[in-house]
Amino acid sequence: MNTYFFYLVYVGAVAVFSILLLRREYHRPNRPEPPKVLEVALLRGGLGAVVETVMFDLQARKLIELKVDSRSKRIVASMSRENVLALSKQEEAVLEAFDNLQGNAAAVKKARQQMTASVRGIMTDIQIAGWWRRPARWQWGLTILSPALIVIGSLRFIDSYEGGLQVALALTVPVFAVLVRRLVVREMTGPTARGQVVLKRLRVEKSGESNPLRQVALHGTQQLNELPEHRLFCFMMQGIPYGKL
Repeated sequence: MNTYFFYLVYVGAVAVFSILLLRREYHRPNRPEPPKVLEVALLRGGLGAVVETVMFDLQARKLIELKVDSRSKRIVASMSRENVLALSKQEEAVLEAFDNLQGNAAAVKKARQQMTASVRGIMTDIQIAGWWRRPARWQWGLTILSPALIVIGSLRFIDSYEGGLQVALALTVPVFAVLVRRLVVREMTGPTARGQVVLKRLRVEKSGESNPLRQVALHGTQQLNELPEHRLFCFMMQGIPYGKL
């Protein structure tokens, strides 16, 4: 199995090289003002944290009332007609995404698309500030090049084996190709090292702040679990799979 071992080393080298290449950060001027609430949420937990923060804000402003639907076992947001008209486009997108997030895989995918479109302006702002990754066109080529290198590299070892063993080892090639591609795609989004530093600094500076909305943006709703006025909301949010976004 020595030949296959060297192939595994090769796969690891392709993955590491691709990730290091994507993590190169080009200098951008620092933005003097600190990140806004939804920018903080995006830096903390991506799209799911934005949904969580906006849902808390809507509930705190009494624009929505959260209830458990007895049939679907989902948490639904009910509101008056006046409050519906008071919602912004982004808040409407969040409410729809919140409902889809509790559905099947297709619904979660739809929620992800909704939120990606909704926060595009926010994401652009923090990309300009250097807090969020902004992949160049050539970097998207790595999503094709990296798995292609995995497949090409397999041609060097596959003929060293015969019969069932050859087939079994060959089946691992597409698995490695898919895994490496997923790693590359994941590295093309998310906070930069500078963005992580900004978030860490804010958590220290705002640790004693009484503004609950900013605390949710920085830490999530469970940060308010000890406050009686927010305990029910925190309990209802425990089962929402924000991380799927």
